[in-house]
Amino acid sequence: MNLDKKTMLKIIFIILVAALLFVCLPRIGEIFAWVGGILDVFTPFTIGLCMAFIINIPLRLIEKKAFRKLNRKRGKTWLKIRRPVCLTLSILFFVLVFTLLLVIIIPAFKAAIEKFIEKLPGYMVTLEEKIIELVTRVTGKPADESFKLNWETASNTVLNLVKSEDFNAIDNVVGIVSGVVSGIFNVVLGFVFAIYILASKETLGRQVRGLLYSVFKREKVDKSLHFLNMANSTFSKFVVGQCTEAVILGLLCALGMLIFRMPYIPVVSCIIAITALVPVFGAFIGTSLGAFIILLDEPMKALWFIIFIIVLQQIETNLIYPKVMGKSIGLPGLWVLFAVTIGGGLFGAVGLLIGVPVCSVIYTFSERWVNSRLIERNIDSDRLHKNQAQHEHISKAESARKILKKLKSITPHAHSKDTTEVANDSTKPEQSTENTENTKNTENTKNTENTKNTENDQ
Repeated sequence: MNLDKKTMLKIIFIILVAALLFVCLPRIGEIFAWVGGILDVFTPFTIGLCMAFIINIPLRLIEKKAFRKLNRKRGKTWLKIRRPVCLTLSILFFVLVFTLLLVIIIPAFKAAIEKFIEKLPGYMVTLEEKIIELVTRVTGKPADESFKLNWETASNTVLNLVKSEDFNAIDNVVGIVSGVVSGIFNVVLGFVFAIYILASKETLGRQVRGLLYSVFKREKVDKSLHFLNMANSTFSKFVVGQCTEAVILGLLCALGMLIFRMPYIPVVSCIIAITALVPVFGAFIGTSLGAFIILLDEPMKALWFIIFIIVLQQIETNLIYPKVMGKSIGLPGLWVLFAVTIGGGLFGAVGLLIGVPVCSVIYTFSERWVNSRLIERNIDSDRLHKNQAQHEHISKAESARKILKKLKSITPHAHSKDTTEVANDSTKPEQSTENTENTKNTENTKNTENTKNTENDQ
């Protein structure tokens, strides 16, 4: 048995993978904890990359379009300060949007909670009366005092729960505070990292490309860079389209709530706009939160709000979304639902946001790979459409049957006459040539005989 180098490498690779699985599977929990610790270390840098990608979208627009005249002049001073100026304007844009949302949402939400607390005793009295009325209807007897709520007993029960050993309020508060402080630190460090990336993105890109070309083959590097460029374009178009759609949906929600005179217009419309960034499930989340806030003040209008949002979502799905997004994503609806479900299940809120563009990139490259393989195997696209191929086969069979019927309609006698006439026509020139040859031969023999006779006479 002859083993070449490739076969030996495959065998060694299979043995190493089997040994690695044998060692790692019994300790899978420890391995996941170790990997999670490493990922936690790189969390600020991951946040920084995401922030750099998002800030880069308005940064490119400001550099190319806002200062177009200065770019044409190409002054030395402007070329030096262009990136810091545009980067500062991009950051100020996001700070302004974030501050505006906080100014709108927090006071309105606070006012809604305060109104709810004021009306809570009345709600409780109404609820108590409804319970007593329901018990009276069911039992047929008037309810006694035992069915009435004892607020003093309820408050004592809550206080005892808080004081119990099972409810470690201090530990919970410490855990929440430490988590908040850690999250703020990661965001600040990621923000600094994003600024450094955007300030020298051309230099970093040139260094990364040089490293790739020096280590790997040129064809593989070209394919990898093409993949990254397409992924960048897909993500950028998705972010811009989703933000545009969210703004339009929020404005339409505010307009509809103003027409129907619903409460909390600013906070509810902002919540609808923010949750619209999440495909598919964002509409349900925003509707639930908005209806809950309106329910705190006017319960009946919460029902009308839900009906209004359902109608608005239909308009958005059929008219606004196709016009805004267009064919930038190129992902069918089934795969959008699949991407959101799997992404949200695996990565939570982040998966809900990035699941669709990631799936779009995978879908596009899979489609290109399948098409290239079909071209290599000389398989036409018509074969992929089974119904069309069957229809063409049936039409060809019908046309062949019609031709056979026409041939059978011709009689055998007429066919034989045609064949004999053709044969006679073909034999006529042969007979004419034979006759001319015979006449020539007889003339030649007569001439020779005459010459011989004259010679004998002489």
